[in-house]
Amino acid sequence: MQIIGLILAGMSAILGGSSVVATKAGMGKADVYWVNGLSNTIIFCMFAAAAILFGSFNQWGLVESWPLLTASGFFLGISWVFYYLGLKDGPVSVVLALQNLSIVMTMVLSAVILREHISGAMLAGAVLMAAGTVLMIERDEENKSSQEKNCASRKWIVYEVLSAACISVSHILTKMDSSPVDSNFASGIRYFIVMIMMWILYLAKQKEEKPRSRHRQKAWSLAAGDLVKIVLGAILLGGGYIFFYKALIFADVNVVTTIFRMSIILSAVLSAVFLKEAMLRKKIAAILIMTAALALYVM
Repeated sequence: MQIIGLILAGMSAILGGSSVVATKAGMGKADVYWVNGLSNTIIFCMFAAAAILFGSFNQWGLVESWPLLTASGFFLGISWVFYYLGLKDGPVSVVLALQNLSIVMTMVLSAVILREHISGAMLAGAVLMAAGTVLMIERDEENKSSQEKNCASRKWIVYEVLSAACISVSHILTKMDSSPVDSNFASGIRYFIVMIMMWILYLAKQKEEKPRSRHRQKAWSLAAGDLVKIVLGAILLGGGYIFFYKALIFADVNVVTTIFRMSIILSAVLSAVFLKEAMLRKKIAAILIMTAALALYVM
């Protein structure tokens, strides 16, 4: 059963790594909240379709803890808000490096709340993960002028750290829920909550802006190519999360989360090829350090 979990987690990493590059390529100056709402609507539809296809859409009565399911969806929604806010301004590789901090956070929370064992290898991996993340951020900051190195330009770093923290809480709440329901059904409920949250935030933001604001026009007048990239990114990510939540059934949350985060390797390569992000020595070194950290986690 553990092998099944590892295979599913590997599939989630491949799809997740591809999705972030496609989404970044299509975002441009589009409204973050609109992109977030559209992407999560597509992901919700994919989970709902999977639940219907596998005959689990009628499992409402099997849910044992609606508070846990709702709370995991709520924290998931918050994590998505911060994720897209950070992705808009931050380089793909650095954004994913910061997202990898969720592995360390999940490890701590799983040990405290779920009483999962933390090995010496995992502790060493946590140290390497933190070191690789710091190195990745330093590399990115070196490419900026001193004028750009201010609090405003580094907001995306804060957003991604907050996103990592919220997704860690969501994963722990998901693992705590022992309801005998299909993962597609449960995830569909979570992403329904996320979808509603995102569109409420988008509509609330629109009310604060002038009717002819630049962002509002951008939201609905994207170039066809950019819209295709955003939709493709959402489809890939939805597929990745379908595999991810299935993997949680068969393997420990620490192992599944770690393998999923190995998507940074694929994303770094794709972002260099398609987004023309620089592959400097420090960046390569940081990726190698984080890869070693990930390997220690799954030992």
